[in-house]
Amino acid sequence: MSFSSKKLHIIILAAGRGVRMKSKLPKVLQKVSGLEMLGHILILCSQIADIVKEPKVTIVASDHLYNHQNYQKLLSNHSSLKIRTALQPAAIGTGDAVYHG
Repeated sequence: MSFSSKKLHIIILAAGRGVRMKSKLPKVLQKVSGLEMLGHILILCSQIADIVKEPKVTIVASDHLYNHQNYQKLLSNHSSLKIRTALQPAAIGTGDAVYHG
């Protein structure tokens, strides 16, 4: 079996609020080198999609992120990916985030 025929599910843990960043903008929407942190990750997912046929991408998000207009815009910019958003009701840790993913 070749690598390109294996199934891949990418889970992006993005429910952090970024309180220590002292910004109302969710952490993953903060810009690094002119692009949102989540944007950098989605570009990598697109590159992976060139190798692995139709990877599933799940973003575990808080309500704060999900309802942000920049998040919806970012998702629309990566519409070639099959992205599912899973809401994590309370950011209580990585294990809980993966459970919701």
